[in-house]
Amino acid sequence: MAILEIQVADGSFTGLGARNWNNLRAKVIATVAAEDFGATGDGTTDDSAAVLLAIASLPTTGGVIEFDQASRYKLKLGAITKQNVMFRGKNFVRNAAANVQFVPADNTDYILQIGDGTTSCNGFRMEGISMNGLGTGAKGMKINGADVCRYSSITVGGFTTHGIYITSSATISTQYQFFDGFEIQAQNGASAIGLEIDYGSNFVAAIFFNNGLITDQSG
Repeated sequence: MAILEIQVADGSFTGLGARNWNNLRAKVIATVAAEDFGATGDGTTDDSAAVLLAIASLPTTGGVIEFDQASRYKLKLGAITKQNVMFRGKNFVRNAAANVQFVPADNTDYILQIGDGTTSCNGFRMEGISMNGLGTGAKGMKINGADVCRYSSITVGGFTTHGIYITSSATISTQYQFFDGFEIQAQNGASAIGLEIDYGSNFVAAIFFNNGLITDQSG
């Protein structure tokens, strides 16, 4: 009889028996809640440190961070480089006030960056999240060196500079980014851009859009 020990905290698997442990590892996905690490979702408290702790808690193989419905998380997360991380908001409905929202903790910087131009962030996913600049935040999300990332059931709006900015560095490319079931709105104003794709110093390629809408905030 096989004996199996699973240590979820560090993603390690040990045991006896003829079994493909790598396949088993892939089937076990670590899932944590942002609130378990001190996030409040009250729209006033800076929840950045709590969410970064949640990311750090995931094994090197990645995992899921869940955010409660009807919560507003004030964030400045910097660049995510851990592989296969997923942000998942619960019970998303497009344009519903009760959706999980990410709002700026710093009105001059990005809420979230995927990759840092030096280390590629592969396999990132975001699902069921609304990113809202509230009309004063400059920047939503920057993708700068990432491969095979998916963004589904998301809305982005209210940013005065960029809602989403996709680029690359001189050494790290950005490719195979999939957007599905999305809405991106540019804040009113001559300098506001809802979505910008800059081919960058290396290259940006294979950006796919399905079932989405890109529009001016005025409608």
